[in-house]
Amino acid sequence: NSITNELFLSVAAHLANRVPGRKKYYVSWAQKEWDWFTAQAFIGENGTINDGLLDNCQNNGALCEQFFWSEYLFLTNLEQVVVNQGVVLGGLVELNKAAPNDAYLPAANKIAKAAIATLADSNKVIHEVCEPQCLPDGTQFKGIFIRNLRMLHKASPHDLYRNVINSCANSIWNNDRNEKGQFGVNWAGPIMAVVDASTHSSAFDALVAAVAVSGS
Repeated sequence: NSITNELFLSVAAHLANRVPGRKKYYVSWAQKEWDWFTAQAFIGENGTINDGLLDNCQNNGALCEQFFWSEYLFLTNLEQVVVNQGVVLGGLVELNKAAPNDAYLPAANKIAKAAIATLADSNKVIHEVCEPQCLPDGTQFKGIFIRNLRMLHKASPHDLYRNVINSCANSIWNNDRNEKGQFGVNWAGPIMAVVDASTHSSAFDALVAAVAVSGS
C-alpha cells in the first residue's frame, strides 16, 4: 500500500534529522523509499496518489482511477480517505531538510495542490467522500493531511495552503462544534453521526495548524 511506504519514508526522514551520528544511514533509506515509490507510479497524472499495488506488483490505479486516498482506500466499499495525500508531504519536507534536493519540495507541492483541488469544496474546506460515516479510523485522516500541509507551508509557503488551513479551522469552529465544545467529522458542518476522540483530535490538528500559519 502507498500509505505504508509513505510512513516508512516519513519515519526515516524524521530520524535523519534527529538521531545523532546516523543521518547518512536514515537519509539513504528515505531516498531509497522515495525512488522506489516514484518508480511504481503511485502518483497519478493529476498529482493525486493511488492506493497501492496488486499482488503481482502492478499499480492498481486502473482499478481505482476515480478513487484515491488521503490515507487509505478500501476497495470493498470504495471509501475515499485523505491520509495518502498528507503523510508524504511531511516526509518530503523532512527529507529535503536532511538532504536538500531540488525535486522534493516541488513534488510535495504538486501532490498538495492536486489533493486540495480534489478534496476541498468551494469554501476551501477539506472533505472525505465517506462523510459522515468515516469509520473506523477515517475520521482522523483530514487532520493528518492538514498537519502535514502545515509542515509543507512552513518549508514552501503558499497562499493556497494558508487559505485552506484557515478555512478549515474557521469552519470547524463556527459550523462543526456542538454545545459541549466537541467537533465532528464534517468540517463544513453540521455535526452528524459519530463524535469521538478521533473526530475531536482531527479537528484540533486543523485548529493548531491555523495558529501556526497565522503569522506567515
